[in-house]
Amino acid sequence: MNRIKLLATLFFGIVIGYAIASLSAPHTLQKSSLALDNKAPVVNKSAITTKQNQVDSQAGNKIKAAQPSDVMTQNSEAIRSEIAENKSINEQTLAYKYEQLKSAQLASENKIAALKRQLGEWDDSDITIEQMEALVVAPFKGYMTNFTGSKRDEIYNFHQAEDDVDWGYNMQNYISDFIVTHDNGHEITLISALCKQQKCELLVLQHSDGAWDKIGRDLRQQSWWQFSSTNASSGNYPGSENSISIYIFLAV
Repeated sequence: MNRIKLLATLFFGIVIGYAIASLSAPHTLQKSSLALDNKAPVVNKSAITTKQNQVDSQAGNKIKAAQPSDVMTQNSEAIRSEIAENKSINEQTLAYKYEQLKSAQLASENKIAALKRQLGEWDDSDITIEQMEALVVAPFKGYMTNFTGSKRDEIYNFHQAEDDVDWGYNMQNYISDFIVTHDNGHEITLISALCKQQKCELLVLQHSDGAWDKIGRDLRQQSWWQFSSTNASSGNYPGSENSISIYIFLAV
C-alpha cells in the first residue's frame, strides 16, 4: 500500500513539473526576443571621428585657400617675376644698342682719321723726292714718290727717329716670325721689317699671286696687331714675270 502511494506521488510530481515547464517556456522566448529587438546597434565611433576629421580638414583647406593674404602673396610673386623678366629684357636691349653705338662711333672715328690723312697728303712737303728715295733700297725707291704732304713727312721722320728697343723690337719679331712660319711664307721674301715709335715699314717681294693678301689678312687677326692705318704701293719686280715688290707703311 505504501509503495502504491509512493508511485502515485512520483507520477503526479512529474506531471505537475512538466506542466510548469510548458507554461514558462513561451514567456522566456518572448523575453529573449524582446531583448534582441531592443538591443541598440553597434556604432563605430572611430570611423565616425575619422570621417568628421576629413570633412573638417577639407572645409579648413577651402577656407584657407580663400584667405586674401594668400591671394595677395601669389599676385606679388607673379608681379615680381614679371618685373625681373622685363628688367632682363631691358638690360639685353640696352647692351645691344650700346654695342651698336660703339661700333658706329668707331667707324665714324676711322672715317674722320682717314679724311684727315687725305687732307694732310694734299699739303706741301719740304722733303724732296731724292730724300725719300734714299730711305729704301731698290726696287722700292720709285714707290716713295707716291707719298705726298704729311704722309711723306711722316715716313721721312720715321726713318730719322731713334731705334725703338722696346715696342719696336718686339713688333718686328712678331711680324717677321709670323710671316716666315705662315703657310704662304715660302711664296714671298721679306726684305725688311722696321718698327719704331708705333709705326712699321715692310719691304716685301711676292712670288705667287695673292700670297701677301693671305698673309696680311691673317696678320690682322693676331692679338698683338695694333695698326689702324696702312699705306701701300707696289709694282712689277724688274727681271721677273711673276714677282712684284710691295712697300707697306703701318701706323697705330
